[in-house]
Amino acid sequence: MRRCDGYVFPLGRLHARAELPVHAAACAAACPNAATELLTLAPGRAELDQSVALDGRPYRRTATANLYRRTRVENCSCQPPGAAALLMPLAEDRTLRPGDVIASEEGADLVASLSRTGPALVDYRVAAVSRHQRNAIEERVGALRRDAANAAFREALHAKGNGSRRLRVAEAQIPTLSTDRASAGFAPVVSRGEGFAAIRLVSPSPFGH
Repeated sequence: MRRCDGYVFPLGRLHARAELPVHAAACAAACPNAATELLTLAPGRAELDQSVALDGRPYRRTATANLYRRTRVENCSCQPPGAAALLMPLAEDRTLRPGDVIASEEGADLVASLSRTGPALVDYRVAAVSRHQRNAIEERVGALRRDAANAAFREALHAKGNGSRRLRVAEAQIPTLSTDRASAGFAPVVSRGEGFAAIRLVSPSPFGH
């Protein structure tokens, strides 16, 4: 919980009370520009405002409970104005557990094991997981779909290029502009060298519409 306005945000699954200091440190790291307080949510509860402070106080009875929903508190933010949030290095994230999924722009990795130097990660596309778990990750990440589309695109280019074994892609001249509007435009594709055929290869791309 962010103390200045009562903003609550999920942090991770608590497996044992011995992990409370770790979660408290992670809570502070997630909101470095404001004071925070760790709350816990009982099993089966889904609403964050049903959480309880470590001293037993219900969140709803705290002085700033749900204040962020009613007003904007000045100088109350997790990051300084104009500063981008910094991600915690994975080697320092003590809340990670084997089986956790870490998503990125390229795809997603599973935490296979943990060591003092950090987690050992395995790409979910090749990790030893159930089909259900892989499908669940794929639904959110879509790396397998992108791989299939990329392979289909390369296959389409290969199939089109096999129309003639002697066919080679010609080098096109760079378009030149003219002061005469009637003659301005693209230069024609010109064959360079014996054995080259002037072609224009067009194929749909799966990466955009």
